[in-house]
Amino acid sequence: NPLKKGVLYASSQGKDFTFIKSGIGAGLSGDAVLRLKDTPCETIIFLGSCGLTQSEKNWGIGSFLVPECSLNCESFSNMLQDKMSDDDYAFPDKELMETFLATSDRPMRMAKVATLGSILLEDKYHQWLVDRDIKAVEMETSAVFHAAKEINRRVIGLLYVTDIIGE
Repeated sequence: NPLKKGVLYASSQGKDFTFIKSGIGAGLSGDAVLRLKDTPCETIIFLGSCGLTQSEKNWGIGSFLVPECSLNCESFSNMLQDKMSDDDYAFPDKELMETFLATSDRPMRMAKVATLGSILLEDKYHQWLVDRDIKAVEMETSAVFHAAKEINRRVIGLLYVTDIIGE
């Protein structure tokens, strides 16, 4: 079905699923999940893009990644003011993630990711991220995982790599 555009989101209804397109960023994506609270939704699969923190053999642009956890670095202001914290991780549903990986016919890798509040400032924190074993950066999964937990829904993420920091 074609996407029907609303004020903040677009959606399309399939037989057993609803596809929701939100804007870029933690706020819009997290709000989209919170709006599912009073719906029959049981499972959320977040689809998005990410950038790798560094090149690795057999893993690059076009690869798929499943976040095993997502570091909350969503604040643009904290990034700008050197107030980054590495103590708030959000997690997907472990059982759902294991089932997804076991049934996928595409090679995928699990990795730690960080949800950032700025694309422009990611270079400033490149080494900081690498030192924390963060393999990829994006702008939504921490909020989506936290929001899904808030409304008691199962959630996983599936990211495709679009770039590599500094390359």
